[in-house]
Parts: sequence; structure tokens; C-alpha cells
Amino acid sequence: MAWTRMSAVLSDDGQYRYQLERTWGFGDAVTFVMLNPSTADARKDDRTIRRCLSYARSWGYDGIRVVNLYALRSSDPKMLKTVADPVGPENDAWIARTLSGSNMVVAAWGELASEERVQEFLQLVPKGMPIHALKTISNDMPGHPLRLAADLKPFVWRGGNALSSLDVDGNWLIEEVPDLPLDPIPEI
Repeated sequence: MAWTRMSAVLSDDGQYRYQLERTWGFGDAVTFVMLNPSTADARKDDRTIRRCLSYARSWGYDGIRVVNLYALRSSDPKMLKTVADPVGPENDAWIARTLSGSNMVVAAWGELASEERVQEFLQLVPKGMPIHALKTISNDMPGHPLRLAADLKPFVWRGGNALSSLDVDGNWLIEEVPDLPLDPIPEI
């Protein structure tokens, strides 16, 4: 018998969606990081979520988790520029929590994310965790699932303009650097 567990974490006023999860087995789930949530919630899927479900099943996963760079719920991404806080007050905490429990992370936010927000996201990625993409688009950002072929396989994304944040194996190099006192250079 087929079953799917469906859940979503929304803000109290429903304006933000912080996480969406679909599971249909007991194995690993793949995490998708996209631009912003549309209409999908704990009871219904939208076209993007259905495409992510299709990818995950074809790769042998038993579920998906979805977080977004911006948690504002809108079917029009242009709305992100019209509100004071498109990211959402709890979004970074949910991204970090979701990433920390992920076996595979696929970046899929398309070309509309600001470079600043992408850098903020990269700061949330656990050290050593590779980030994957399905395809890079014109500005080296990871393509959005609805605009890509249905049969793609994930590959390690090299970070677009964040290339300096990755080592040769695709591991993130971002870490806190302690403030060290500078000793004067000794005279010889």
C-alpha cells in the first residue's frame, strides 16, 4: 500500500513557509533549497513540489525536504522585492536545522536570488557538506526544477560566484576565523 506523510512548517499568520516535507518510505530524503514557496502546504503539492518528488523517486530517495532562500509565500517571485522581510524571521534557523539532517542537498533557486542572500545561505551550510545542482543557468546559479528536464541527475555545484568558498573536492571552506593578536615582526 502506498502512503505519503505530508508536513509543512508555516508562520502563525501563514505568510511564511519555513519547511515542507514529504516522505513515502523509511530511507533517506533529499533536501531541495529553492527561491521561495508558492502554494504547497501540509495538504497539497504545487507543480514545483511534484517535480521535486519525481526527481527524488527517480534517484532512489524515500522523501524530500524543501527549504527556501526566502520564506515568503507567493506564486510571483517579484513580490519578494515589495515586502520588508521576504526571508522571514525564522527562516535561517529552519534552513540550518534542515541542512544538518540532510544526506543530499540540491540547490535549485534559479536566477532571481540576490548574491547577498546566496552568501548568507552558504554561511548556514555545515562545513564539508557538498551542495548539488541539477543544472547551472546563465549566471552560474542552480536552475529551478520547473525549468529543467525531468531526467537530470544532481552534480556537485561549484558555487557560481562563490567559487572561493569551495575546495577542489566541492567541500565548503567557510568557517569562523578567530581574531589573533598580531605580533610585531622581529628585527633580524
